[in-house]
Amino acid sequence: MCRYNLPIANEAISKEFGFSKGQMGFVITTAFFAYACGQIINGLLTDRLGGKRAMLIGAAGTITMNFLFGVASFWGILGLFVAIRGMDGYLHNSKLLSNSSR
Repeated sequence: MCRYNLPIANEAISKEFGFSKGQMGFVITTAFFAYACGQIINGLLTDRLGGKRAMLIGAAGTITMNFLFGVASFWGILGLFVAIRGMDGYLHNSKLLSNSSR
């Protein structure tokens, strides 16, 4: 849900922690870039691991990253937000099934 809720919370996060629009853009861009890289890598991993296992890893990872994104608000460190959103963007792809596992 974080990727859907972040655009709504974007302004509040930037005001609370003093992030500029450019810094918030960096957080969002990192997630999209990681998502794009995950399209390639996770397709190959899903072929090796199987669809069910990839779905489980992706769902558990996404839940964990969304939780950590909320916890990161206690520290308000830009690098932490960027790292968590990047991993979250990457893990969203591991829920996609390859053609061989459908």
